[in-house]
Amino acid sequence: MDNKPESPKQSSQKGLIEEFIGDVINFERGLLGTFVEFLKSPTKVIDGYFIDRTQQVSPFKYAIFILTIVTLVNTLFIDYDSLMQKSAESGYTIGRGEEESAEAFDRSIQDLSEELEVDISGFIDALNDISVGISTKYSYVFYILILVPCFAFCSKVFFGKKKSSFKEHYVMTLYSFSTVSVINLLFLPLMLDIENMWFYTLLTSISMFVMSVYTQISYLKLKGFDEYVQSFLSFILGLIIYMLVTVVLMLFASIILFIVRS
Repeated sequence: MDNKPESPKQSSQKGLIEEFIGDVINFERGLLGTFVEFLKSPTKVIDGYFIDRTQQVSPFKYAIFILTIVTLVNTLFIDYDSLMQKSAESGYTIGRGEEESAEAFDRSIQDLSEELEVDISGFIDALNDISVGISTKYSYVFYILILVPCFAFCSKVFFGKKKSSFKEHYVMTLYSFSTVSVINLLFLPLMLDIENMWFYTLLTSISMFVMSVYTQISYLKLKGFDEYVQSFLSFILGLIIYMLVTVVLMLFASIILFIVRS
């Protein structure tokens, strides 16, 4: 029986599938290997991307793989709709200084809507949907397009003389924050209780800060107290810019979604 040769299209598809699987499971140059190597030596992984791109997974594949996994885990174990509702009700309760039920919270929003003649509840629903979407479904896109550039920009502002190309700072930050996303899964159980949200936010922020500074010290070869302080300041500035950009984008997207629904 004759064996028909594979068509170029079939061969190409097979190659892409094999490459994809290899990037995920290969211990030396795959996802796990890159993760372990980055923890040991960020410089080796980052330089490997610019010098020999066959050594580890590229920062973009690495980020997409990891953030997709993190998003999937978050979606499976965390009910973000319920969490957002509890968070809103909790803030309302603290503001009033007494316990209020969900019905009382909804009633107060309805009263305010009637008073202002604006559908406040509709806007809150839109804002909630946007927040949940950013936190789960589209988190990796938002992460790569918004968070990483903000921190990479601040890194270049402070350490442009050490690495003049923005791409170098972007790749460094992308590898760094993708890696810490896996570590932050350890704190995920804290999100099951709204009362522990502040502690979860604190721990994830600390781990992100530590990984960011560790990566900069390694890759940018920072030395001395002054450069360590600059690393701290670049992280804080990046966090501030990221929060401002996030708030603006969320409000803008919520307004658009609210108008469309109306």
